[in-house]
Amino acid sequence: MEIKKRYSQLQKKHSLPTFDEIDHEFEINSIEEDSSFILREIRRRMVERIEEYSKIFEEIIQPDTNSFRSMSECRVFKDEDKHEIFNIYKNIMIIIRSAQIISLERDENKEAKFINSVFQNWMRIKKELMPYLEKLEKSWEKESEMDETIGYLG
Repeated sequence: MEIKKRYSQLQKKHSLPTFDEIDHEFEINSIEEDSSFILREIRRRMVERIEEYSKIFEEIIQPDTNSFRSMSECRVFKDEDKHEIFNIYKNIMIIIRSAQIISLERDENKEAKFINSVFQNWMRIKKELMPYLEKLEKSWEKESEMDETIGYLG
């Protein structure tokens, strides 16, 4: 596996997480082997993964009134939950905006620093996400009050 060997060299140079650790979280093993910029590709994968959650949480904070799913899910959370969700959302957005700045700079050292920082933050953020995602899942498992929900939305 060429990508793993090339990553290993970068890992030593920049004290990055192990290939297996980062692959487990961000599926980097499918990066094209002929990619000249492995760290850029890893940064992109990280942002893609993390961005998924920004979209979910954005709809909880600011629901799309034309979306049944969005309106149903936002009702599951109390204001205190939404404040915490907003704090997580802010942290995710900081990561996304940092990645955009780094993508303009094209600096290997900054890419590596970003990867290290985001990997560590992701492990914490992931734990913070879980209770809210579980709450969303459970909201769909409950016996639906469809008439009430449709009446509320219609």
